[in-house]
Amino acid sequence: MMKEWDGIGLQEEKSWEVLREAASIGTGNAVTELYQRTHQTIRMGVTDVALATAVELHEILGGGSGRVFAFSLHVEGEIKGRLLVLLGQDSAVRLQRRMQEQRETQGTAVLEPGMDALKETLRRMSKVYLVAVSCLTNLKIIGSRPALSADQLHKVLEKPLAGMADPEGKVLCAHTRVWDEERTFEGDFLFLPEKASVLAMLSSTGS
Repeated sequence: MMKEWDGIGLQEEKSWEVLREAASIGTGNAVTELYQRTHQTIRMGVTDVALATAVELHEILGGGSGRVFAFSLHVEGEIKGRLLVLLGQDSAVRLQRRMQEQRETQGTAVLEPGMDALKETLRRMSKVYLVAVSCLTNLKIIGSRPALSADQLHKVLEKPLAGMADPEGKVLCAHTRVWDEERTFEGDFLFLPEKASVLAMLSSTGS
C-alpha cells in the first residue's frame, strides 16, 4: 500500500486505520439494517484501503462486464467524498423482490415503478453507514440525495470518480464486500473520501 497521497506523507500504517475502521463499522451498521429488514444473515469481508486508478478499482471490484446497479451519493459536511453501494443485476433484482414481498405481507405495498423498494433499502443502509462514520470521527456528515444507475461497472464508476483523482489518476478508496450465506446476494460498499477529509478524520481521532 502506498503511504503518500499527492505529496502528503502518511508515514505509518496506523494512519490508514481510521479510514479502514470507519468503513468497516459503517458497513457493519448497514448490514445490520439490511438484516432487520430482510431477516437474512449477511456476511461482510475485511475492509481494504488502497490508492487505485479507475482500472485498478475495476479489478478490486471483481472486474467483469455484466450489468451493475450503483447507488451513489455525495458525502458532504466535515467529511466530503462519495459513497457507493454496488450490486450485480441478479442481486439487485432479488433484493427488490424481497423488499416488495415484505411490504405485501405487511399490507403496506403499493404499486411501485422501477426499483423503488430497492432504492429505499439502499438509502437506509447508506444513512446508517454515514451515521456510524460520523459517530466514530465526531465529524458532521450530510448525505446528498442519492441516485441509482445501472450499467457496466466501468461506466457506473466514471461519474463518481470524476474530479476526485490525484495527478497520478488515483483515488483513495475503502472497499468492503458483503454477501449472504447462499451467495444469492452479493454487493460492495465503496467509500471515497477527499484528501482534506482524510486528514480531518486522522486529526479528529488523534491518528
